Amino acid sequence: MSDDDEVGHLVALKKEDGNIVKYEIFSDVSIRILFKIQMTNKIQAVFKNGILQYSTSTLYLNGKLYSDTKIRKENGFYTVVKDDNESKIYSDGIGSSSAKLYFNQPIGEATSLSETEGELKEVDLQGVNKYSLTENGNNKSVSTYIYSKEGQPYQISLVRPYVPELSIFKVADAKSSVPR
Repeated sequence: MSDDDEVGHLVALKKEDGNIVKYEIFSDVSIRILFKIQMTNKIQAVFKNGILQYSTSTLYLNGKLYSDTKIRKENGFYTVVKDDNESKIYSDGIGSSSAKLYFNQPIGEATSLSETEGELKEVDLQGVNKYSLTENGNNKSVSTYIYSKEGQPYQISLVRPYVPELSIFKVADAKSSVPR
């Protein structure tokens, strides 16, 4: 939703296979600022024993590739390749990411990975079951996650530069599946 109008949809999937958990997020949003903008985002994140092993994020703007990010765990760091530019995140293990937040509160986590931006964001507890993620306290790019008392997310608000604020509401149970 944006300004009380439905502007798109998002599907969050969680697949478990032993100690491997794969999260997939698919979103499609169309908003009008001065002209119509359609954003399609596909995110995958794979965790083993609660630690991120790799992730991918592909963002399309009006049907054309806008951003492509791949992150892979190495020995003592993560390699981030965003739009052919390589950087590193120095960490022995990332335990939280944007995709994982659709299913789990970041309890005890100081940071959470943005798969799309390829950056760690600070996790700030805002109140009971409410967390905000920012990069270096930047209030122009904030994701706020509000969870039910049962621990499931039911509202996510996204503030980004140059686009209207977006709110994501849970309208159906998040999907969880176990391979056969």
